[in-house]
Amino acid sequence: MLRNRGTKKELEENREKISLQNYKRQLLFFTRLNGRSSQNPAINSIKMLTHFYCQESGLQTEFHVLILGIDKAGKTTLLEKLKSVYSNLEGLPPDRIVPTVGLNIGRIEVSNTKLVFWDLGGQPGLRSIWEKYYEEAHAVIFVIDAACPSRFEDSKSALEKVLRHEDLKGAPLLILANKQDLSEAVSAEELARYLDLKKLDERVYMFEAVSAFDGMGIKEGVEWLVEVMERSKRTETLRIRAGVTGPT
Repeated sequence: MLRNRGTKKELEENREKISLQNYKRQLLFFTRLNGRSSQNPAINSIKMLTHFYCQESGLQTEFHVLILGIDKAGKTTLLEKLKSVYSNLEGLPPDRIVPTVGLNIGRIEVSNTKLVFWDLGGQPGLRSIWEKYYEEAHAVIFVIDAACPSRFEDSKSALEKVLRHEDLKGAPLLILANKQDLSEAVSAEELARYLDLKKLDERVYMFEAVSAFDGMGIKEGVEWLVEVMERSKRTETLRIRAGVTGPT
């Protein structure tokens, strides 16, 4: 007996729901693994992986940078471009990148500073997971599709929620007006005027026009972020909390 398996769009939506359910089960597993005393099981798990990586490679402490933004903003394309610009790893071409359901991790080195990027999925059902990673983040990159004004309000709402969270207090913020390779993209200045974020007065921030597709503006944004993280009060707070003294 033949059954109607649905349209291609319905099948993709079902796959995303299943992947999201599996990811949440993994978070529950890590919660149990780390015990009730753990306030942040997701971070504990990532820290264990990072610690193992650092031991194996001989690396020291690294800056942790969150890459956030709503779905289809170009976050994973940005991460892949960062890999190809700053390391010997060839990033995935844009046509092979699929929406993130869960977490992607990337590591690069900029001016003798080691960065770990946590790229989190931006679908509405995944945004509640973002806060699991706030406590240990040194900075945030928030990516916005500058060529899609109809979704600016969604991006603004998501960013305002991020800025209100106490666990990100003092974290430097880099807002990327992405997809500048498209003719309909607005400038970083226009995007800043539209967002009109009052909370930005309370932290170090910068708007940067970029294209994750061709790499425009990415180096300028990342190098600014490295500079401000190195002298950020939040970085010092995280060092003290971790029992680390001196440069990161």
